[in-house]
Amino acid sequence: MVIPGMPRGTWNIGKTACVALLIGATLLSTGCDRKAGPPTNAVAVSTPAARAAVTPTGLPANVRDVPASVPPTAVAALPTAQPAATPLLAPIPTASPTPVPTATYTPAPTQTPAPAPASTPPASPTQTPTPAFTPTPTPYVRKFPDIASQDNLLVGAHYYPWYSEKRHWQEGYTDVPTRGLYDSRDENLINEHIDEATGHGIDFFNISWWGPHSWEDVTIKSYFLDAELSDEIKFCIFYESLGRLGSVWVEENGNRNKRIDLDDSANRYTLLSDFRYIAENYFNHPSYLKIDGRPVVSVYLARSMSGDIEGALNELRAEMKRMGFDIFILADEVYWRSPNTPGQDERTRLFDAVFAYNMHSNDSEKNDNFVELSLAKFEEWRASAEPLGVEFVPNVLPGFDKRFHRNFNAYPIERTPENLSQFMQDSLDLLSSSNMILITSYNEWHEGTQVEESIQHGAAFLNAIRESVLRKQVYRGTDLSGWEVVVGDGLYIQEGEHPVDIRDLETVHFGDYSELRANVEGRGVMAHNITFKRIRDDDAFKFNHRVKYEFRLPYEPIKDDSEFNPQTIEGSIQVWDGANRRIDYVIGFQWDLNPWDADYGGIDNWFGGIKRWQKVGFLAPDTSWHTFEGYIDFENNRTWISIDGVKYESELHETSREGLNWGRDVSGRLAAEIISIYPGETSQGAKHSAHFRNWSWIWEPH
Repeated sequence: MVIPGMPRGTWNIGKTACVALLIGATLLSTGCDRKAGPPTNAVAVSTPAARAAVTPTGLPANVRDVPASVPPTAVAALPTAQPAATPLLAPIPTASPTPVPTATYTPAPTQTPAPAPASTPPASPTQTPTPAFTPTPTPYVRKFPDIASQDNLLVGAHYYPWYSEKRHWQEGYTDVPTRGLYDSRDENLINEHIDEATGHGIDFFNISWWGPHSWEDVTIKSYFLDAELSDEIKFCIFYESLGRLGSVWVEENGNRNKRIDLDDSANRYTLLSDFRYIAENYFNHPSYLKIDGRPVVSVYLARSMSGDIEGALNELRAEMKRMGFDIFILADEVYWRSPNTPGQDERTRLFDAVFAYNMHSNDSEKNDNFVELSLAKFEEWRASAEPLGVEFVPNVLPGFDKRFHRNFNAYPIERTPENLSQFMQDSLDLLSSSNMILITSYNEWHEGTQVEESIQHGAAFLNAIRESVLRKQVYRGTDLSGWEVVVGDGLYIQEGEHPVDIRDLETVHFGDYSELRANVEGRGVMAHNITFKRIRDDDAFKFNHRVKYEFRLPYEPIKDDSEFNPQTIEGSIQVWDGANRRIDYVIGFQWDLNPWDADYGGIDNWFGGIKRWQKVGFLAPDTSWHTFEGYIDFENNRTWISIDGVKYESELHETSREGLNWGRDVSGRLAAEIISIYPGETSQGAKHSAHFRNWSWIWEPH
């Protein structure tokens, strides 16, 4: 976008107590379709013979030490309803032409003249007028299947509705639109833009807005939202701060920068007035973009704001809530400065999400290594923003070249589809919970950031976006809402206790994390809570699977605590082939947390060849957050597991489930698990809980 005079760039008993990954538990066959998947058969030990086999520090000898598995059919579970799968490429209905009514001539009835003097002539018959005919508009026929609605990403592109014969084109542009120098108010053009964008994976337009009743405002309200395909794409308002609020040039560290003073009463008044107008005219539109029901407004160059920003934004949020809207502010705050700069945390937490519209600068070194250096800076900002509860939204661009706009002297960034593809692929690893990624831009032709089809590049940039969207599927969340909960194996039941069932488990979601609970009543049992995400997809084995989540104990395990004590925290990633081999493939870990265990604090991985857990590392039990990551590459039979960035030896375990009612689907399952401590034959059982958050599951084709 262009501002006159301003460049844009600028987790004592024997080892067999720790049973249960996910192979051997019981899971439901309901789940999320990516088309989510299996736990097993619960084991209960309460016979006299079995109890006689228990030593003072060990589990019954017939409690097998195997990882828990997750079959598609469960005995006890708390299912979560999931949306039905949608075909990737839905057929496009062809509109039938509306029949055109035929006007007919109907003569008026002949009237019998009333008696009259001979000199008065009879009345002449009259003809019924032919009804006026309005031609039916020809329906727009899509040229591209809508793939944007078929994936789980939220891809947005900055969109400029400011072109006409006498507007903007005369200021200069880089490359030429295939459609020619168009008018943004042309309905067919708007339909083509929406068709082209959604056909290449773009879910919404972030539309440049320059004030009430401005040319752009009228174009959005009266033309864009009236277009036939306008209900097939989401939109939100991109608030042009430098175009709406007063700003001044200031000298900072040898550079001249524009600053918007929010201590200025006129700026505060305009900001409130503008947002009232936006709320009244756009927020209730059915196509307006909302995140968790909150209308999204992005703010250009929020990093240029100074003064009492907190006061101004608090005032703005209060006014929007008075009008019935809890706005989601997406702020253009990210740039080359460090996110660890003093005072930056205070600024960042004022917003709901932060992004960088354009990382272009006058530093040729940065521009020559633009993608690599931008991604490194993005990682810094994401690591800084997320602990503050603020989303980081990566923003990619195909390049930058403003030399043809008003003869602007700016160092260009090479425009290539390859750069955009790399930038987008790598940025998809940096998504936050909303799965949003932005593109600068769809059609900012002045600065050479456009991806719209052009004479020079054709649809190459759009194809790079489409291939990136189709190539990588990203699932993520903050807490484990929507995951299934089932009873796992590794169970022990004291004489007189009823068997462990779903009532002994809870998984509670708090928004920023979820708490898994086992043996919630503190009975004389070991209870195993498996909470898992299932994704059904016939092509699951064609993908590499990379998973990640954070976990922690909310208490320290100690021998003197009779109310809370753990056996393990565990995790796994599995893929079930029910369609062909009926084999379950799994990697997983467990963290030994029983304070009486000689391996207290050990990290174990399951090795299928020797069919047992094997200690591979150590993590001192504490109440800090830790990170589990796992990876499966089926094509090269390669796996790894890491805890807090330390990779450990792992092995892909194969277990046949032939003869079991595990269904005929193909599905992946990501599991978080806990097992409450072994209580012995007479002692009181203890409760166990653990926290999990910030999970992700990335599917990448081989």
